[in-house]
Amino acid sequence: MNQNNEMPIGLAMELAKNSKAMEQFSSLSKSEQNSVIEHARHVHSQKEMQNFISTFLLFDRYS
Repeated sequence: MNQNNEMPIGLAMELAKNSKAMEQFSSLSKSEQNSVIEHARHVHSQKEMQNFISTFLLFDRYS
């Protein structure tokens, strides 16, 4: 599998711990999901990822 198509493990773990975030992520279009994944690739710590997921939940759509 091409690494560019893979979800970062930190994002996957945080989504697995937060059903609301997982539901919201799943409802996004493929393009929107790819934008979230690309942003998550630039997160460097668990705390940053938790903050990213919290912020993500505040919006109906990631932009």
